[in-house]
Amino acid sequence: MGYGEGTCPSNAKCVKNDAICFESNTCGYGGFVCESELDDLASEYDDLLDECKSIANDHDDLVDKYNRLLRKYESTVSDYQDIEFCINRATTVDEVKSCF
Repeated sequence: MGYGEGTCPSNAKCVKNDAICFESNTCGYGGFVCESELDDLASEYDDLLDECKSIANDHDDLVDKYNRLLRKYESTVSDYQDIEFCINRATTVDEVKSCF
């Protein structure tokens, strides 16, 4: 920046005259933040939030798929147990055939 192109008190960082900045300590102990930096951070936050929501949706979809598969597995096990019980009680080949 050349002379007169910015505002630069001796105890602060230099910024352009048309920069929109917030008061000192607005964003914590690190000092002031310019609007463009805040906008960039807000945009990055929104991007991370979207990514997080997408991951959460993927997780929910996987949980649903897992639960469907688990129910199918439990149903299949139950069916096989019923067949096994039927076969064990059968005394003839025809009774075994009727188990299926």
